Amino acid sequence: MNLHHDTDMMQSAMIRRAESRDLAAIQSIARDAYTLYIERIGRRPAPMDADYTALISSNAVFIGEDQGLIQGFIVIYPVDGALHVETVAVRPDFQGKGLGKAL
Repeated sequence: MNLHHDTDMMQSAMIRRAESRDLAAIQSIARDAYTLYIERIGRRPAPMDADYTALISSNAVFIGEDQGLIQGFIVIYPVDGALHVETVAVRPDFQGKGLGKAL
């Protein structure tokens, strides 16, 4: 899937199912995207400590990648006949460019 947004610098991105090789990037993005909420809510947000190894193994994680750089991810899985979005996280330097919406 290619994404285009007229007002951003993102030329194209590909959304694909996450693989085990993506684990470190996913953990880093979760940390970077959610750190600012620690002071606001008084604890680490759940996405910072999620078991992404298990989530990747259960095919619940998809990533947005452009030119080999993972820019963001979504955790999504079926619940009662609907899809439940657990987490959407985008690297802070890529936020506001349409990737989170596309995911």
